[in-house]
Amino acid sequence: MFRAGFYETEVTPPLGTYMPGCAKKRFAENVKDKVYAKAVAIDNGRETVAAVVLDSVSLSHDAHDIIVKRVGDYTGIKAENIIVAANHTHEGAPMNDSPLIRGYVEPAYVNIVVRLMADAITLAYRNMQNVRIKYGCGEAYGISFNRNFVMRDGTVSTNTGRSIFEVTEENISPEIPVVKITDAHKNFSGKIINPNCVGNLAGIDPAVPVLSFENEEGEVIGAIINFACHQTCLSRLEISGDYSSILSKELKRLYGPDFVSFFIAGTCGDINHINPTIPVMPDDTYIKMGKVLASEAKKAIDNGEEIKGENLLSRKEKVSLKVRVADEEALKEQAKKFCEGTTSVLRLRGLIDYYSNNDRETTDVYVQCIRIGDVYFYALPGEVYVDFGLKIKEHSPSRKNLITELANANAGYIPIREAFLPQANLYEATPNMKTCMEEEAGYILTDKAIEIAKKLAD
Repeated sequence: MFRAGFYETEVTPPLGTYMPGCAKKRFAENVKDKVYAKAVAIDNGRETVAAVVLDSVSLSHDAHDIIVKRVGDYTGIKAENIIVAANHTHEGAPMNDSPLIRGYVEPAYVNIVVRLMADAITLAYRNMQNVRIKYGCGEAYGISFNRNFVMRDGTVSTNTGRSIFEVTEENISPEIPVVKITDAHKNFSGKIINPNCVGNLAGIDPAVPVLSFENEEGEVIGAIINFACHQTCLSRLEISGDYSSILSKELKRLYGPDFVSFFIAGTCGDINHINPTIPVMPDDTYIKMGKVLASEAKKAIDNGEEIKGENLLSRKEKVSLKVRVADEEALKEQAKKFCEGTTSVLRLRGLIDYYSNNDRETTDVYVQCIRIGDVYFYALPGEVYVDFGLKIKEHSPSRKNLITELANANAGYIPIREAFLPQANLYEATPNMKTCMEEEAGYILTDKAIEIAKKLAD
């Protein structure tokens, strides 16, 4: 018999606070939606696992270590059994500075939020009750889109699907994959506005996997909900949990005010909400997305099947990744490339800052997997490209999977190999103090995640 508990605590920051999302110097002028830290704890009588997720673009550098220690002191839950994640809400809790644009968060606020995240796990643990756990999976098409575009001249760029340029001749390199938008989206007939775009570098992941928890009275007390798309629909001066806020409100309306919607962002380093087949995204896009996901989550909850077995196992392993280095000539060449194009000054400053101040050769991150019955819950660091999540699912011991990125540490963007080709001009692959992992990082992390899962399966 499983026992489980959920807990959510509000962490809405004060007005005037710096908002780190969108790489702009923004300060909150309003609150559109309250933001939260949410936690779940699960026990099978032999082992206890837990996870906490924050409505935030990313976590503070040392959040993981502080949280797992505080939770351990209060509950005895082992550090290797705890996932600490952010769900990449660009207008959420401000946890990291952006020195290049002189954007700084408030240390006192960050310290309180980190402690509240830990306490959310402790309170979820103390609220545990007997539960039935069910797994279901929906699909959502037409609300998430790959933002890396392959152009007719053989280059690759970010968010250029709606830009209008003079049409160039087609000269696609054979080493660049091209995914047609109609192939990535079921029953989709839209056409990319920019005539120079021939397709995307990769596809999307439409899956909406849901792990729901029902108590002995038959009430659904909470659910872990997973979808791969950036939470950056708003880009305003208003605090918000983006589409996951709407998802939560809709599910509370359906299952009661105490229901906890534990949303985790899937591997979406190259996925956002911008539809390249329409000129302007509607203001209510985040509301539409939240309602679509709520509808799919409800189907998954109502039609889900009870998970098989009572296994509850976790494994968290530290991985040392090399960071990218370059000599002065390589730096000059890349800077020249930027200056000849339309690259922002901020991106160029980030490149120079990295090569001037980086003194690291490696960075340590965590890869984690929790097995709950026949369900596998993966946790990866950084903003991971969608192809890696799809590969993990393909090779996972089970067809029942959840994957969260931005977990336990932040390794910046984790792109696929093609993003580093000379003809690619992607800001996700441009080195800076946060995004600097070696080109093979995603493949190393993916192989490690699959390896850990197979150990848990044995």
